[in-house]
Amino acid sequence: MADVEEVQHNDSPIVEEPDEQPRSVDTSKPPPATPAAPVGPGENTLQVTAWAGKVTRPVQPSSATVAAVREERQRMLDAQTARADEDLTTALQQTKEAADAKGKALGAWGVLRGAVLKGVASAAAATTRGVEATVGKIASVRFTRAFPEAAGDELQVVFACKAIHGGTPVSGSVYVTDKRVCYYNGGTIRVVVDLQDVVSVVLGVALQTYDARPYVLPRPEAEVVTDSIQLFLRDKRVVELIHITPDAGEAASELTNHRFKHNQAAAMCHASIYGAWTKIVGDVPLDGVDYSDQ
Repeated sequence: MADVEEVQHNDSPIVEEPDEQPRSVDTSKPPPATPAAPVGPGENTLQVTAWAGKVTRPVQPSSATVAAVREERQRMLDAQTARADEDLTTALQQTKEAADAKGKALGAWGVLRGAVLKGVASAAAATTRGVEATVGKIASVRFTRAFPEAAGDELQVVFACKAIHGGTPVSGSVYVTDKRVCYYNGGTIRVVVDLQDVVSVVLGVALQTYDARPYVLPRPEAEVVTDSIQLFLRDKRVVELIHITPDAGEAASELTNHRFKHNQAAAMCHASIYGAWTKIVGDVPLDGVDYSDQ
């Protein structure tokens, strides 16, 4: 007789297991951040401070600072022209080597060199006349991409700085044109200020505080070294740019870093903005604005 296997009966109810076990979620780690898309053209995302009461009276930059700004702008243009000339010379040399390899060195080099050098001379002449102040890298790709609405402006100077964004300093660059002051941090924070909307341009110094937000003090005396600028606007806002230094990303910055001190950058940026501003609004202080003595 075959053995009979004993079967034990279990009266417990049958519980069906789910087809897929739920995955445990690790709540100890934050979810991965989604990269922020670059800000679109025309969007002003800089969170600036509102001001109430009187506006700090604008102070005209010294004639020495104005002269230094003009000299520096010319140096920027000269440096860009020299770099463009160097780039073309390198390209010509590479072309010459390729022509030599094909046995066409004399003819190809002579014709090409003459044509390109003629173009270089023409560009240098245009730079000297100031017909095109935004040639080459001075009309940088990052400026035109960040501020397409200002593409027709004449770019004056570029400085590295920090803008006060919602009370916190954010590193970026300030671009001064003949019509606007533009700030961009390279990502999602930017602002474009039309100079016709400005009621005061104030040179100052950023003081450290007990929280993250610096306090910008208008320059109390001419001997005080400055590093900041405040732009007071008609709509009761103030744009604050602090820790202004030469911008390492621009074409002429190697020249700039060697030839002027970092503690002069704010004064030169102020003189550039002040000069462009007064060309648009005329005499300052402006009528109808309640200015303070300081």
